[in-house]
Amino acid sequence: MDAKTNNSISKLMMFFHWVIGLGMIAVLISGLVMDDESNNLLFNAHMSFGLLVLALSVPRLVGRLIAGMPKPMTERSKFESIAAAVVMYSLLALTVVLPLSGIAVSVGEGYGLSLFGFELVNSGREIHMLKDLG
Repeated sequence: MDAKTNNSISKLMMFFHWVIGLGMIAVLISGLVMDDESNNLLFNAHMSFGLLVLALSVPRLVGRLIAGMPKPMTERSKFESIAAAVVMYSLLALTVVLPLSGIAVSVGEGYGLSLFGFELVNSGREIHMLKDLG
């Protein structure tokens, strides 16, 4: 996976960036407007898009860990470079951690897991440890 080309971001990484970013925004908005799980369409869309974000985030994170971040276009102080790296890697980690948290809560509360109507994990009993982990 070519993560950098001539110190610029590859088209693949740019695609991942925008799709994951828009997906995270969509999942955030749907989670905020969802007052309870009675709105199955919104709940299922929230879950499905969260799973897609996770599926795209893992290869993106691996690519960034292998290739590193692109070099800055302007000079930065050491503090700015460290702060930028911390923020960038934190945001990358959140794109994996937040969907995993959602999976833990959904399965832990007994709702199961589905991707656009395809059941991945059956609904069942509550698993308190998993629910609390999320």
